Amino acid sequence: MKDRLPAIIYLTKRIMSSLFTLFLILTVVFLLLRLLPDERYFDETPPKGFNESQVESWKISKLQKLGFYDEDKIRLNKFEQLINYYYQVFPFRKEICVAEGYVEFGSSEKICIESEIIYSNWGEPIFYKPVVPVQQIVKDRFPISFYMIMASMVITYAVAYPMGVLMAQKKGKLFDKLGNGFVIASI
Repeated sequence: MKDRLPAIIYLTKRIMSSLFTLFLILTVVFLLLRLLPDERYFDETPPKGFNESQVESWKISKLQKLGFYDEDKIRLNKFEQLINYYYQVFPFRKEICVAEGYVEFGSSEKICIESEIIYSNWGEPIFYKPVVPVQQIVKDRFPISFYMIMASMVITYAVAYPMGVLMAQKKGKLFDKLGNGFVIASI
Protein backbone atom coordinates (compact mmCIF):
# COMPACT_ATOMS: atom_id res chain seq x y z
CA MET A 1 0.00 0.00 0.00
CA LYS A 2 2.86 2.38 0.77
CA ASP A 3 4.19 1.87 -2.75
CA ARG A 4 0.87 3.03 -4.21
CA LEU A 5 0.51 6.13 -2.03
CA PRO A 6 2.73 8.43 -4.18
CA ALA A 7 0.86 7.32 -7.30
CA ILE A 8 -2.52 7.99 -5.65
CA ILE A 9 -1.36 11.42 -4.47
CA TYR A 10 -0.03 12.25 -7.94
CA LEU A 11 -3.26 11.06 -9.60
CA THR A 12 -5.37 13.08 -7.15
CA LYS A 13 -3.30 16.20 -7.86
CA ARG A 14 -3.69 15.70 -11.62
CA ILE A 15 -7.45 15.22 -11.36
CA MET A 16 -7.83 18.30 -9.14
CA SER A 17 -5.65 20.30 -11.53
CA SER A 18 -7.79 19.18 -14.48
CA LEU A 19 -11.01 20.11 -12.67
CA PHE A 20 -9.59 23.51 -11.77
CA THR A 21 -8.55 24.05 -15.40
CA LEU A 22 -12.05 23.09 -16.61
CA PHE A 23 -13.58 25.46 -14.05
CA LEU A 24 -11.26 28.25 -15.21
CA ILE A 25 -12.04 27.64 -18.90
CA LEU A 26 -15.79 27.67 -18.23
CA THR A 27 -15.42 30.95 -16.34
CA VAL A 28 -13.36 32.66 -19.06
CA VAL A 29 -15.71 31.51 -21.85
CA PHE A 30 -18.73 32.68 -19.85
CA LEU A 31 -17.22 36.10 -19.21
CA LEU A 32 -16.14 36.52 -22.83
CA LEU A 33 -19.67 35.69 -24.03
CA ARG A 34 -21.11 38.20 -21.58
CA LEU A 35 -19.02 40.94 -23.21
CA LEU A 36 -21.19 40.62 -26.32
CA PRO A 37 -23.99 43.19 -26.67
CA ASP A 38 -27.45 41.89 -25.78
CA GLU A 39 -28.65 42.24 -29.39
CA ARG A 40 -26.13 39.59 -30.48
CA TYR A 41 -28.23 36.96 -28.70
CA PHE A 42 -31.26 37.50 -30.96
CA ASP A 43 -31.31 35.43 -34.11
CA GLU A 44 -34.87 36.40 -34.93
CA THR A 45 -37.01 39.51 -34.94
CA PRO A 46 -39.91 40.06 -32.54
CA PRO A 47 -43.33 38.95 -33.74
CA LYS A 48 -45.08 41.46 -36.00
CA GLY A 49 -47.62 43.73 -34.40
CA PHE A 50 -45.81 44.05 -31.07
CA ASN A 51 -45.61 47.54 -29.60
CA GLU A 52 -42.44 48.82 -27.87
CA SER A 53 -43.31 47.47 -24.42
CA GLN A 54 -44.17 44.05 -25.88
CA VAL A 55 -40.89 43.99 -27.84
CA GLU A 56 -38.98 44.87 -24.65
CA SER A 57 -40.84 42.12 -22.75
CA TRP A 58 -40.06 39.67 -25.59
CA LYS A 59 -36.36 40.57 -25.41
CA ILE A 60 -36.31 40.21 -21.64
CA SER A 61 -37.96 36.78 -21.84
CA LYS A 62 -35.31 35.68 -24.39
CA LEU A 63 -32.49 37.00 -22.20
CA GLN A 64 -34.12 35.43 -19.14
CA LYS A 65 -33.71 31.99 -20.75
CA LEU A 66 -30.00 32.77 -21.14
CA GLY A 67 -29.64 33.73 -17.46
CA PHE A 68 -29.45 37.52 -17.78
CA TYR A 69 -32.61 38.04 -15.71
CA ASP A 70 -34.17 36.25 -12.72
CA GLU A 71 -37.78 35.03 -12.46
CA ASP A 72 -38.95 38.54 -11.48
CA LYS A 73 -37.33 40.00 -14.63
CA ILE A 74 -34.66 41.83 -12.65
CA ARG A 75 -31.29 42.05 -14.42
CA LEU A 76 -28.64 39.96 -12.65
CA ASN A 77 -25.08 41.19 -12.22
CA LYS A 78 -22.24 39.20 -13.83
CA PHE A 79 -21.39 37.31 -10.64
CA GLU A 80 -25.01 36.18 -10.15
CA GLN A 81 -25.16 35.18 -13.82
CA LEU A 82 -21.96 33.15 -13.39
CA ILE A 83 -23.34 31.32 -10.34
CA ASN A 84 -26.56 30.60 -12.27
CA TYR A 85 -24.47 29.34 -15.20
CA TYR A 86 -22.56 26.91 -12.96
CA TYR A 87 -25.85 25.74 -11.48
CA GLN A 88 -27.21 25.01 -14.97
CA VAL A 89 -24.08 23.32 -16.35
CA PHE A 90 -23.08 21.16 -13.39
CA PRO A 91 -25.30 18.20 -12.40
CA PHE A 92 -27.52 19.71 -9.71
CA ARG A 93 -31.17 18.68 -9.39
CA LYS A 94 -33.36 21.35 -11.02
CA GLU A 95 -36.83 21.87 -12.41
CA ILE A 96 -37.19 23.19 -15.96
CA CYS A 97 -40.15 24.32 -17.99
CA VAL A 98 -40.97 22.00 -20.91
CA ALA A 99 -44.18 23.68 -22.08
CA GLU A 100 -44.94 27.40 -22.07
CA GLY A 101 -48.07 29.37 -22.70
CA TYR A 102 -49.04 33.04 -22.84
CA VAL A 103 -50.66 34.75 -19.86
CA GLU A 104 -53.45 36.02 -22.11
CA PHE A 105 -54.21 36.15 -25.80
CA GLY A 106 -51.98 38.67 -27.60
CA SER A 107 -49.64 39.01 -24.63
CA SER A 108 -45.88 38.54 -24.90
CA GLU A 109 -45.58 37.36 -21.30
CA LYS A 110 -45.21 33.59 -21.00
CA ILE A 111 -45.88 31.21 -18.12
CA CYS A 112 -44.77 27.64 -17.54
CA ILE A 113 -47.54 25.10 -18.13
CA GLU A 114 -45.56 21.87 -17.64
CA SER A 115 -42.19 21.22 -15.98
CA GLU A 116 -39.87 18.28 -15.33
CA ILE A 117 -36.91 17.47 -13.05
CA ILE A 118 -33.47 17.21 -14.66
CA TYR A 119 -29.90 17.10 -13.38
CA SER A 120 -28.07 19.05 -16.06
CA ASN A 121 -29.32 21.69 -18.46
CA TRP A 122 -27.04 22.96 -21.19
CA GLY A 123 -29.92 24.93 -22.66
CA GLU A 124 -30.89 25.48 -26.26
CA PRO A 125 -28.48 26.71 -28.91
CA ILE A 126 -28.72 30.38 -29.81
CA PHE A 127 -27.90 30.16 -33.51
CA TYR A 128 -28.61 26.50 -34.37
CA LYS A 129 -31.77 25.61 -36.25
CA PRO A 130 -33.89 23.60 -35.70
CA VAL A 131 -33.85 24.28 -31.98
CA VAL A 132 -32.85 21.12 -30.15
CA PRO A 133 -31.20 20.78 -26.73
CA VAL A 134 -27.44 21.32 -26.72
CA GLN A 135 -27.00 17.91 -25.05
CA GLN A 136 -28.62 16.29 -28.11
CA ILE A 137 -26.25 18.14 -30.45
CA VAL A 138 -23.24 16.98 -28.41
CA LYS A 139 -24.60 13.41 -28.33
CA ASP A 140 -25.05 13.41 -32.12
CA ARG A 141 -21.59 14.85 -32.80
CA PHE A 142 -19.64 12.86 -30.16
CA PRO A 143 -18.97 9.69 -32.22
CA ILE A 144 -17.24 11.54 -35.07
CA SER A 145 -15.30 13.74 -32.62
CA PHE A 146 -14.19 10.65 -30.70
CA TYR A 147 -13.12 8.98 -33.96
CA MET A 148 -11.07 12.04 -34.95
CA ILE A 149 -9.39 12.15 -31.52
CA MET A 150 -8.50 8.46 -31.64
CA ALA A 151 -7.15 8.78 -35.20
CA SER A 152 -4.95 11.72 -34.19
CA MET A 153 -3.64 9.80 -31.17
CA VAL A 154 -2.75 6.80 -33.34
CA ILE A 155 -0.91 9.05 -35.79
CA THR A 156 0.85 10.81 -32.91
CA TYR A 157 2.06 7.57 -31.35
CA ALA A 158 2.99 6.05 -34.72
CA VAL A 159 5.03 9.06 -35.88
CA ALA A 160 6.09 11.16 -32.90
CA TYR A 161 7.53 8.49 -30.61
CA PRO A 162 9.73 6.76 -33.20
CA MET A 163 10.82 10.17 -34.46
CA GLY A 164 11.70 11.28 -30.91
CA VAL A 165 13.72 8.11 -30.28
CA LEU A 166 15.66 8.52 -33.54
CA MET A 167 16.29 12.20 -32.80
CA ALA A 168 17.66 11.28 -29.36
CA GLN A 169 19.93 8.61 -30.87
CA LYS A 170 21.24 10.97 -33.55
CA LYS A 171 21.65 14.05 -31.32
CA GLY A 172 23.17 17.01 -33.20
CA LYS A 173 23.11 15.27 -36.60
CA LEU A 174 21.02 16.03 -39.69
CA PHE A 175 17.99 13.93 -38.64
CA ASP A 176 17.89 15.70 -35.25
CA LYS A 177 18.03 19.14 -36.92
CA LEU A 178 15.35 18.22 -39.47
CA GLY A 179 13.16 16.79 -36.70
CA ASN A 180 13.53 19.95 -34.59
CA GLY A 181 12.68 22.05 -37.65
CA PHE A 182 9.59 19.92 -38.27
CA VAL A 183 8.48 20.24 -34.63
CA ILE A 184 8.94 24.02 -34.63
CA ALA A 185 7.16 24.35 -38.00
CA SER A 186 4.27 22.20 -36.69
CA ILE A 187 3.66 24.56 -33.81
